[in-house]
This record gives sequence, structure tokens and C-alpha cells, in this order.
Amino acid sequence: MAKDNRRFINAVSWIIRTGAPDRDLPLEYGAWKNTHRRFCRWRDRGVWKIIATEVIGEVYATWLMYSATLEN
Repeated sequence: MAKDNRRFINAVSWIIRTGAPDRDLPLEYGAWKNTHRRFCRWRDRGVWKIIATEVIGEVYATWLMYSATLEN
């Protein structure tokens, strides 16, 4: 099993939240190539679909859009 899932999820969240390309990922999240490679492996294995199903209950064809314009 791969190490540090939290850091990986935070890296993916950072990319989604900022809209930045993978190559701009700050080093505190690890190497961008490793993050990208792992993201693709999870996609291919259906892990993202499982996570989305657990979080939102049902996965729709349009999935989930994250808006960086939302204020907390």
C-alpha cells in the first residue's frame, strides 16, 4: 500500500482548488510526477468513483464541479 494518502489527497485538492497545472504543485505535497501517476492509477482502478460515492452518495455523469470562486 502506498504511503501518506492524506498528503496525496491534499495535493490533488490543491490542484483542483487552484486550477494550476500538475507541474506547479508545491514540493511540500511531493513530486508532481508521482502525484499525477498515482492520480491516474486511482482513476483507472475506480478509486475516485468509490470515494465520490461514499462522499456524495451517488455518482452522476456530470460528477462534481469545484468552484475556486466560492468563498469560505
